[in-house]
Amino acid sequence: MKAWEVIGYAADADIWCPACAREAYGPLTDQSEDHEGNLIHPIFACDEWDYPLVCHCCHEALTE
Repeated sequence: MKAWEVIGYAADADIWCPACAREAYGPLTDQSEDHEGNLIHPIFACDEWDYPLVCHCCHEALTE
């Protein structure tokens, strides 16, 4: 996995895998907004988090 690879998205105060995010929000661009009007932020493979990332919708882990 490359460091710049998008492994998920942060939107509506939750974490989404790419497939679930596209299903919920349609095609994603750098100006896509969530249901609250906030920008949807990509999560990159090199990003560090204090907890394991799990998709809010399908409950799959975003990293191995």
